[in-house]
Amino acid sequence: DRDPAALARARDEYQASVLRYQYLQWVAHTQWARAREALREMDVEIMGDLPFMVGRDSADVWANQGEFRNHESVGVPGDQFSEDGQEWGLPPYNWSVMRENAFAWLRRRARYSGVLYDRFRIDHLVGFYRTYMRPVDKLRSPEGKLLPGFFDPAEEPAQQAHGEAVIGAMIAGAAETGAQLVAE
Repeated sequence: DRDPAALARARDEYQASVLRYQYLQWVAHTQWARAREALREMDVEIMGDLPFMVGRDSADVWANQGEFRNHESVGVPGDQFSEDGQEWGLPPYNWSVMRENAFAWLRRRARYSGVLYDRFRIDHLVGFYRTYMRPVDKLRSPEGKLLPGFFDPAEEPAQQAHGEAVIGAMIAGAAETGAQLVAE
């Protein structure tokens, strides 16, 4: 819950361990930057991947709790391949909160991907236009079948406008580093 007193205690108790991991991440990041620069000198670009969602127990969700809908779960509706659809167990974005801050978290995420890669693939592009979700407490029927969920946004015109705003923010974030997006 990001309780300030608990965070202060954890900082004191785990200071040495945190510093160790910060150092290791710094070393890895420095090595990656050197390798990327060497590849640029050979006119080789790096392409990476930006997953659609992040895990419910990720640092991103923990640090940005208001940006996620932790009482819902992302999946897909039933289709010709799966009558029930799929349940992915990932927290959906809280689009209304993200819209208020011009999708700042997604923009930062895209910018950081641009630090790592020259271009990167956006996984599950359609999910940035419309996200299918179910309430966590109403995922399955008593028989174990997935219950129907809902799209956010619900209607196609809103989905189109929403997706364009989200992708526009991600393109802008990536452009800060000169990176480009590729859609799946």
